[in-house]
Amino acid sequence: MLGPRSTALNEQRKQVVAELHTAPPSTDVVALHPAMLARYEEQLTRLQDTLSKGIRAGDSEAAEAMRDLVETVTVFRDPSKLGGVEVQIAGRLTALLGEQA
Repeated sequence: MLGPRSTALNEQRKQVVAELHTAPPSTDVVALHPAMLARYEEQLTRLQDTLSKGIRAGDSEAAEAMRDLVETVTVFRDPSKLGGVEVQIAGRLTALLGEQA
């Protein structure tokens, strides 16, 4: 009784594996919660409004607006560029969407 069932299941497994190999690759689509997107849009608007007013020394509002959006800032030496540095900024959205974001 187990022999015929095992054979049938093995054939089914082979079919599924073959289908997976011929299926087109999935696209890297990430669906974000609407509330999260709304929050991110609010943060961008806040940063834009703050920057449009101009930044002064000790301006905590601008600093907070940037902290809400920026995860890391990395500075590399790069003698081939003007100023000799390259700055890489990773936002909080990058943590969710990956480097391509």
